Amino acid sequence: MPTQLDTSPYVVTRHASNRVRQRGICSLALALLIEAADLETYVGAGCIRLELSKAAAANLILEGARRETVERAYRLTAIVSEDGALVTAYRAPGVGSLRPSAAFDEELFKTRAA
Repeated sequence: MPTQLDTSPYVVTRHASNRVRQRGICSLALALLIEAADLETYVGAGCIRLELSKAAAANLILEGARRETVERAYRLTAIVSEDGALVTAYRAPGVGSLRPSAAFDEELFKTRAA
């Protein structure tokens, strides 16, 4: 039976709720990821993987989102079913921080200039 995260208007499966809690995932970052994800990949069984690109992360920071929350969202991956329910979420393997990246600062600069 689906449940609801307090900080998210999205339906969350019991499995996802358990995994989010077990993995210590920030619910604000997860809600931000689901809302602002710009990278979508079909992963089978009617599910889509949602991720946040560096460019989208830069735009969120420019729009006033807290940098710490955006960084957390950037490092997450969410799996959503075709009916919009969150199936699971996890920290994306191999995804580093936005902070030390010169490429991120360059992306942020390009976004500001545009």
